[in-house]
Amino acid sequence: MQKRILVVEDDTMQRHLISLLLGWHDYEVHTAEDGVDAVRKCLTGGFKLVLMDYRLPVMDGHSAARLIANFARDRGAPSIVALTSAPDRLREHEHGAASVFAAIEEKPWDPQALVQTLDAFENAPPTGFAHVVTGPGQPGGAFESARLLVPDLRREIALLSGQRPPGPTRVLVAEDDELLRSLLTAALDARQYEVHSASNGLDALLMLGQRHYDIALMDYRLPKIDGLAAAQLVRDLLPKLQRPRLIALTSSPKTVRDEDGGPPFAFDAVVSKSHDLQHVLAAIDRSLGYQEQAAVGLAR
Repeated sequence: MQKRILVVEDDTMQRHLISLLLGWHDYEVHTAEDGVDAVRKCLTGGFKLVLMDYRLPVMDGHSAARLIANFARDRGAPSIVALTSAPDRLREHEHGAASVFAAIEEKPWDPQALVQTLDAFENAPPTGFAHVVTGPGQPGGAFESARLLVPDLRREIALLSGQRPPGPTRVLVAEDDELLRSLLTAALDARQYEVHSASNGLDALLMLGQRHYDIALMDYRLPKIDGLAAAQLVRDLLPKLQRPRLIALTSSPKTVRDEDGGPPFAFDAVVSKSHDLQHVLAAIDRSLGYQEQAAVGLAR
């Protein structure tokens, strides 16, 4: 039986050469060109082994590996091997035993050494998730199961019947500008919402998997994972009743609408940063209808 592997590499020539090499060594090779595509394919492809370039477009290799590990906890742990031209710097960043990577291979890679490393993990018995990096503020990792959350039946019944769910409205503010994040948090606090915040797209995604949010205000240009990629992953990976309403914050609404590519749209609404906070609050009010209906498009 062939050994299945996902090779994640944005350089076309490198991806082709690695695929040829592994094909000669009886691997069934699947490929991805960026971090978002890697997460999607890993969670649907049942891979035991992933070879991941550390520097990837849209979402870097560390962020992609961390999301794969956390989202796939109950489905079996893929061993993720990193490829990098700076292995010492990566080891320092990954803090040894806490690393999300099972091994690190240096670029330019040696064919024999690379195959030996991959074969060692392919032939090893499953080891669980000993190397999962914990999520923000959570000792056990941001995702405790592939279900993400223990279902809150009262909340789901309310949503299905078009009623407001019990408990406070919970909002996630994902914004890397500290001043704007503070202003938004203060305005939402004044409305007695339960407000949580993140300064990058990776932390925002991990927090969205940790608990249910009614609204996610998401800056379109975020570090680590940009706002559009994060919103698309929320649509792909969270069950419908656990998804928040996604509102993009941007200085260029037209760019968001052009790049979102819908329908279906990643965002339920788009708000310009040039507007005052009342426009953001109005967008939240419009999104908190709790009626069970699909978003028909972006806010204009």
